[in-house]
Amino acid sequence: MALNIADLFEHAVDAAPDKPAVKVGERTITYAELESEANRLAHYLQARGVQPGDHVAIYAKNSIEHVIAVLATLKIRAVTINVNYRYVEGELDYLFDNSDSVAVIFERTYAPLVAKCAPKHAKLTTFVAIPDVVEPDD
Repeated sequence: MALNIADLFEHAVDAAPDKPAVKVGERTITYAELESEANRLAHYLQARGVQPGDHVAIYAKNSIEHVIAVLATLKIRAVTINVNYRYVEGELDYLFDNSDSVAVIFERTYAPLVAKCAPKHAKLTTFVAIPDVVEPDD
């Protein structure tokens, strides 16, 4: 019996691995590809010490990479903290502090702001940059 969304997703992968799971623009990823990418990120987060119940901030626009990040977080039973891509430094500092995030997955375009905020948050120890897949103002 499935216990959470990640378990349900694995059932979908078993049932239809080659079916399209997510399409953004011209890019499509199958259930099997999404599973593989999410597992890879989940294993990396676990290797960096992210535990079940830990908070993982995702600072990215809607994209296939965003879906991979959410699914990876669910797979390790961590808590996803969605970060508004419009946040300025003070808002980002508040969110990192208030959410007790231990990791942040962010689009490369936001790297300068993440780098500026990171030293102020001792709990925030894992950083994963993902490609910018859409234009900043899309």
